[in-house]
Amino acid sequence: MIGSISGTVFAIIFDPIFLFAFKLGSAGVATANLIGFIVTDTVLFYYMIKRAKFINAKLKFIKVEQRLFNKVIAQAQLTSLLILLVWLCLTVLWQLTALKKLQLWELLKRFIVL
Repeated sequence: MIGSISGTVFAIIFDPIFLFAFKLGSAGVATANLIGFIVTDTVLFYYMIKRAKFINAKLKFIKVEQRLFNKVIAQAQLTSLLILLVWLCLTVLWQLTALKKLQLWELLKRFIVL
């Protein structure tokens, strides 16, 4: 509970600072929320290490199987590639609508038969 509250309070305090003081817009809010999540995870990890009786999170006891690690990395690379492609397509569509002064729906109707 303390970890969740600390991250949320951080985000509540820093959202307007990043939004208005730094003039970052929605990117500033997203950054403040991301840092809030990192604060939450850090606090929870600290409490897990210091107060847990049955959980041992010391690095010398952590073992990673190479086969499993390779599967995770391969899946992450594929997901990242797909996200990048979607972002690229949306950026190109957005630029085309701005250049031709078309509505996005009209442009999509030209490319997709509905």
